[in-house]
Amino acid sequence: MPTPSTDVLFRVLPYPAVLDRAEGVVCALSASFCEAFLCDEAEREARRRTLADVFEWIAPQFAQPTLLLEAIQPVTAAQAPCTNGVLLSLADGRTFRLRHEELIERDGTSSGRLWHFHDATESARAAEATLQAEQLAEHAEQVRLNFVSAMSHEIKPPMNAVVGMAHLLAETDLDSGQEELVHALRRSVDHLLDLLTDVLDFSRLETGATTFATAQFDLYALVESVRARYASEAEARDLAFTAEVEDMPRILLGDPTRLEQVL
Repeated sequence: MPTPSTDVLFRVLPYPAVLDRAEGVVCALSASFCEAFLCDEAEREARRRTLADVFEWIAPQFAQPTLLLEAIQPVTAAQAPCTNGVLLSLADGRTFRLRHEELIERDGTSSGRLWHFHDATESARAAEATLQAEQLAEHAEQVRLNFVSAMSHEIKPPMNAVVGMAHLLAETDLDSGQEELVHALRRSVDHLLDLLTDVLDFSRLETGATTFATAQFDLYALVESVRARYASEAEARDLAFTAEVEDMPRILLGDPTRLEQVL
């Protein structure tokens, strides 16, 4: 049982606190408790109130009164200790974290329990702001991914039409200069389609929807296709661009599109 000196020290604690005896009878409330919850009457009647009485007295001030009462039920019912550090919001917007410690005497017996409320309003608001910012960022990222995916799908059909036209044009009677222009057009269009595929694949990677194909393909032809695609750019800069495959089988099993992207 608290002595008069400890009782005085308890009452001047800088945070709202309740001191209850082992039998569940409240023996002291800190001055900060009465100030925080505007319960002068509870202060006057504390010595003949139980812990449940005091908490029921202030419960209407909380946004969810039942959470406050549930926090002490295991202790008041002499069951296992309740969850420590529970966050409780008041109707006026303040947030407190409720903690409790058992008071142990020198002989090892329990003389009661100390309940104290710590103002967590700012930290709760910061956590809420962080959560909202994360949700907004996730929403914005999803919108971006949806846009990239939609645009890739929308652009591909007309680009495929251009590819088809370029192939048809290549089959017509052309002089050497025209053939070179058509080949350059086809390489450029194929390159653009590959870029669109890369963008779409990137969005799939971010959403975890990437799939890999399994098919036979000619490794030498694939490498030559990549070389030819960039050869004209190299020649325009008076550079030689070559590609060689050594000690590898010609026919492989895998995803040629993904390998081409890597190359």
